[in-house]
Amino acid sequence: MSLLFKEKRDLAALEIIAARDSYRTHSGMPVTDETAERHSAVWACRAAIAEALQQLPVEEVQTKAGKTVRTAPPELFYDPAPGWTWEQWIWAQAWAMSGQGKCYAYIATNDRAGFPTSLVPVDPCDVVWTWMRRDKRWKITVCGVEELRWPLGRLWHCPLYVSTDCPEGMSPIRNHAESIGVGLAAQKFGAQFFGDGGHPTMLIAPESDPGDIGAKALKAKILAALSGNREPIVVPQSTKLIPWQVAPNESQFLETMRYSGEDVARVFGVPPSKIALSVSGSDITYQNVADMNAAWRVSGLSRYVVPFESALSRLVPAASARTIRFNFNAFLRSDLSKRFEAYKTAAEIGDIAGTPLLMVNEMRNDEGLAPLPGGDAFTRKTTPAAVQSRQLELALEGGANAS
Repeated sequence: MSLLFKEKRDLAALEIIAARDSYRTHSGMPVTDETAERHSAVWACRAAIAEALQQLPVEEVQTKAGKTVRTAPPELFYDPAPGWTWEQWIWAQAWAMSGQGKCYAYIATNDRAGFPTSLVPVDPCDVVWTWMRRDKRWKITVCGVEELRWPLGRLWHCPLYVSTDCPEGMSPIRNHAESIGVGLAAQKFGAQFFGDGGHPTMLIAPESDPGDIGAKALKAKILAALSGNREPIVVPQSTKLIPWQVAPNESQFLETMRYSGEDVARVFGVPPSKIALSVSGSDITYQNVADMNAAWRVSGLSRYVVPFESALSRLVPAASARTIRFNFNAFLRSDLSKRFEAYKTAAEIGDIAGTPLLMVNEMRNDEGLAPLPGGDAFTRKTTPAAVQSRQLELALEGGANAS
């Protein structure tokens, strides 16, 4: 058996596997979880979501005596599994959930209270849900072995979009395979357009037929003259050199790719500007990155953050009083001048009201600076007369702005 024949057989087997696990599209491009990643917009959107979650610090929020206290999370959220840092773990899980609509992990070890101390990621492709009509329940198998979900079993599950007939989580890639397939088809057409050799860069049009030998000789002379330089060339007066022009209908694949990118960004809830994509006919602008991130948090990122917070909170004891939250302070941070302006305004308001909004050390902590002695104590700087004068100034400024 030749090596070439063996290679053909292996490629054919791979094509059969791809066809079996793919989602059919009218574009003719098979879309799978793997091939969808070849769409640049799909990759960029999933990476933007995973990066955002990776950058958000995790904290535990406890309710004690009616007060909310923020503390460091359990050790599980620093070393979630052997060989996994938290940053790697949350990236992998966010990548899986954004594309396949769910993520899983094995609760490998428990402490004495019976709560997790280790979470080993599980590939969603290995998990199968089956509705058992007789028992009226969902049977979950991982690589053919039935598993129960936490807290009844060791399988931790975090779904993205759920419905009554799809509690495991609906896949954005599966449900939008047509849009992704169009983009993949446009990418393939563009690559073949420039790489298959079927579209010459120039036409050589002699006045009379030079014959096969003469045509090859003329072509060789022109190629030799043009290769590696931009010097003028000399051809017979009867020979015309015509640059190859791309037909308008053939150049439409560029517009198709752009529209497909917009469509994919809409599916994943990612602002097009986050993946360096300009939207046609849109004049939306953001003054800074913080404004864009604030808009993204409300309009798209929350759909991924909230399910994670809910699923992770079930891993800590007394989940009703202890919850896991992502801290958006750094993510929504404004520029330096605006932060300092906010600190100044907070100090002035505290001085007028006699009650601080922010302590000095709280401001320094937000800037990553070490605390100062006495920075946790509030001292009113102004006298009551000065306070009244400042109140009058603010009132006059407000009246002038209103007019």
